[in-house]
Amino acid sequence: MNSLSVIVPAWGALSSEMIVETGCRWAAFIPYGGMPLYRHIVLAYQKLNIPTAITFIMAEGAPDLQFGTEVQGVEVNVVRLETSKDIGETVLAGLLAKDNPGHVVINLSDTLCTLEHNQLGDSIYVQSRTDLFRWTAVSSSEDGVLRVTSDRQESSASAPQNVCVGIFSLSDGELLRSCLRRALETDSLARESFFAALELYSEIRPLRLTHVDKWLDFGHIDTFYESRLGSFNSRHFNSVSYDPESGIVTKRSEKSDAFRHQVRWYRQIPDSLNAYLPRIFSSSDNADPHISMEVLSLPTLGDLFVYKRVPIGAWNEVIKALVRIQELMRAHKFFSPLARTVAQSVYRDKTVRRIDEFRKMYLGSDDLWIRDKTDSVWNLQRVVECLDEYLTITGALDIDHLSPIHGDFCFSNLFYDVKTRLIKMIDPRGEFGVPGIFGDSRYDYAKLSHSFFGGYDFLVADLFKLYTSSTGELQLKSSLDEYHFRVQEIFEWQVFNTPSLRREVFAIQALLFLSMLPLHAERPRRQLAMLATGLEQFAESWRMAKSS
Repeated sequence: MNSLSVIVPAWGALSSEMIVETGCRWAAFIPYGGMPLYRHIVLAYQKLNIPTAITFIMAEGAPDLQFGTEVQGVEVNVVRLETSKDIGETVLAGLLAKDNPGHVVINLSDTLCTLEHNQLGDSIYVQSRTDLFRWTAVSSSEDGVLRVTSDRQESSASAPQNVCVGIFSLSDGELLRSCLRRALETDSLARESFFAALELYSEIRPLRLTHVDKWLDFGHIDTFYESRLGSFNSRHFNSVSYDPESGIVTKRSEKSDAFRHQVRWYRQIPDSLNAYLPRIFSSSDNADPHISMEVLSLPTLGDLFVYKRVPIGAWNEVIKALVRIQELMRAHKFFSPLARTVAQSVYRDKTVRRIDEFRKMYLGSDDLWIRDKTDSVWNLQRVVECLDEYLTITGALDIDHLSPIHGDFCFSNLFYDVKTRLIKMIDPRGEFGVPGIFGDSRYDYAKLSHSFFGGYDFLVADLFKLYTSSTGELQLKSSLDEYHFRVQEIFEWQVFNTPSLRREVFAIQALLFLSMLPLHAERPRRQLAMLATGLEQFAESWRMAKSS
């Protein structure tokens, strides 16, 4: 196969319940793992290493597509339609936009599935299911003639049948175009024109049914949340299993020591915080640590913030809930003569260690720099040289109490129920310098701030523009807009009740970005964006502390 044409029919709007649940009108824009589905679709075909042109067929009113680095080596086009009566008409519009479609893959916009190069050909991708009311069931005769056996059949009981997962590989795009025209001309109200065209196609070119194991479907409420379980941060867990019958998620990690800290955190956290945690059904901190908990069918704060899913005013309640959690934790604070020493091990020693890891990993990193508001130049070498003074003048080490903390209190670990206005926390760190639930409460606020102000969730979704000059100057342009700036004002007003707390939290926030540099080695461009952010925030905290 010399090249591939992929058509993504994304014209049809989601059901009203899915629009309410996801905040998106069209499936292609549903967020998953920090990115909208359309970007995951492009990434899937980029991995095939075949020259590929992807055409999204979208409604006139749909937003524009925004990409990061995943479009490299893949051509992406958009065709907009004013009207379309069904998927068949939408797909035909994509085929008509191509002079010679050649080998075509149709990928529905609510579907993610891993394809192998050797699975392409004349194939319909299927999975054996009993819940036939959701999907179209098909069969194929020995000579490859396709027949639709049921189309989203409403039945109380049924034997398992092969249902279409939403990906169709067809070697003759010209023939498919002809069959779609014929199917649409018949104007049969009883049958979906796309599947009628596939039946016609199979009478000339046999179609085989190719079974897939992993299929993520985002078109229904329950499968949407089940599919989202696959987006857990791989740095935290090596395996996440889900039992759909009990609604229980079980997590394990090969990094047993670090994972034990998390398991123990859930056991040790004060009872007053239980309302903000998922139900835990079982856990173990032995040689094979695990934790089993209820699945949370709620959006994360990252979903709400990045994709502007709630009105600006609703963030007053969100942030009020976050502050309430922190108040409950600080109710258990205690004086500790070791507090400053522990803080120094995190804010100084860990920062130096992580920067050193990054400098060894990224040769030439010391030649990358930013210019601050006073036209002064900052790079990693200068950060290391100034770090001790920075910690002193910003007050980052001014701590004599420890309290329970989450330790990774960022948007991806915080779920929000817009109906009850409750926060649910997952994936605590379980250590701050030393194992345990106690640490610096300002660290949790810094984690929040690096999402609210630092644009962390935009960086991990590759929603930014980064420019590197010939001299090594980094210039970062994030995707935050007026909506996010107004939410920042709400956060600042509710959280920073003293100028010193604001100064200290922002100073710690800068160190978070610098400390996470080696953790994103698989994404060098993202590392540079985080480097630019860390340097800019370090320089600004330094400037403000020096001028006060």
